[in-house]
Amino acid sequence: MPMPQPYASIRPMPEYAFAYYGNANQIEELFNKNDIHTVIEIGSWIGGGSTRHIGSLLKQRPGTLYAIDTWLGSSTQQPGQEHYQPILKEVYHQFLSNMIHWDLTDVVIPCRMRSLEAIKALNIQPDLIYIDGEHTFDAVMCDMNAWYPLVKKRGILCGDDWTWTSVQDAVISFAESQQLKVIGSDNFWRLQ
Repeated sequence: MPMPQPYASIRPMPEYAFAYYGNANQIEELFNKNDIHTVIEIGSWIGGGSTRHIGSLLKQRPGTLYAIDTWLGSSTQQPGQEHYQPILKEVYHQFLSNMIHWDLTDVVIPCRMRSLEAIKALNIQPDLIYIDGEHTFDAVMCDMNAWYPLVKKRGILCGDDWTWTSVQDAVISFAESQQLKVIGSDNFWRLQ
């Protein structure tokens, strides 16, 4: 079977698997306890962490992961992440290359746009939405307000970087406004 676009149009770069991702146990627990086939991921970067993990879980079901990112970098990049700088201009190419290396081209659909553009462009019903985009209070709050209606009463809204004060403040504020409970552990959060 031929490789789908946009993967078929590139010459793959060498694999680059570096990632900050420590939510594998929590994500696997969600998959084990729920019927998850369609996932939206807000913020995918080079795909080495959550994209690779969630994609591999969906490949077993089968399912689809919509990876939403601009692949232009982040205003919240932290000191100590300078190792990303050499690939910043090629990060989208690296993401596509990694998906090819990890045999996820049939599962991961890259959506190269901003989160709020994607909410208008996509017509899907996700079972799980994983937020790991911009980490400012306003951006996290905006993502939750935009995406929550797609999973309200039928799916899961969760995300990364619970240890960031800006993320915690936004998640707690949103949960209070919707009368939801926040479950936070390690670097992972979810609404219930």
